[in-house]
Amino acid sequence: MGCDIHMHVEVFDGDHWRYLEPESVGATRNPYADDPDSDGYSSPWRVSRDYALFAVLAGVRNRGGFIVPISEPRGIPSDATTQVQVASAVWGSDGHSHSWVGLGELDAYPHWNEVHRMVGWPAWPGDAWCDQMDALRTIAHPVRLVFWFDN
Repeated sequence: MGCDIHMHVEVFDGDHWRYLEPESVGATRNPYADDPDSDGYSSPWRVSRDYALFAVLAGVRNRGGFIVPISEPRGIPSDATTQVQVASAVWGSDGHSHSWVGLGELDAYPHWNEVHRMVGWPAWPGDAWCDQMDALRTIAHPVRLVFWFDN
């Protein structure tokens, strides 16, 4: 059985975290996000099944432990937006390895080149992921990705 990620994005406006939809930064919405019959139901941000990326983000599907993760799963932030809390609750025990990373942590990750060589795919981690991260970098406030996985 495969493992998928359910990613949400939040922005800190100086007082609290607010939920960010992909369209608000010109990113493409996951076409399955609003389909209750789809595995992507709770995730408006489109992230393909990519075990190397999952390993980078939270050590998930890190077979052999060759990829150094940004961190082990941290859980849902205690100050997560209502949208994230509700989406996580929908997955219940089918969701696992809940975590979050700041956009700055992604940018500062020192092992991207090593992972890229291990994966051996010239376009890794893919145009959609890179386009979304580039769109998020245009935001002047702190950004965090909150996510979990399913099997």
